[in-house]
Amino acid sequence: MFYAVFSVLVGLVNAIFVSDRFFGLVRLGGGGGKGLGVRLLELAVIAIALMVGLSLLEASSHGSAYSQGWEFYAITGCVMLVAVFPGFVYRYLWKRSAA
Repeated sequence: MFYAVFSVLVGLVNAIFVSDRFFGLVRLGGGGGKGLGVRLLELAVIAIALMVGLSLLEASSHGSAYSQGWEFYAITGCVMLVAVFPGFVYRYLWKRSAA
């Protein structure tokens, strides 16, 4: 179950950096595409949705959700940053040939 959830997470957060559409659905105005700020906003929304989804999943499997301290949110944020790194490298650090 963990591997399936993590695979979906990695695909979802990397799609942010591959697509120039807002959440993959709406094309933003202007010819420049979306900037880093919009991509980080999308990442924050997905991270919050993931945290809510994981706590609901935990509540359904254990009967009641445990209280989450700052450690849960810090670890979830770090996992999101690790998962999004390949998409960030592809979008901003990968040198494309001019050919």
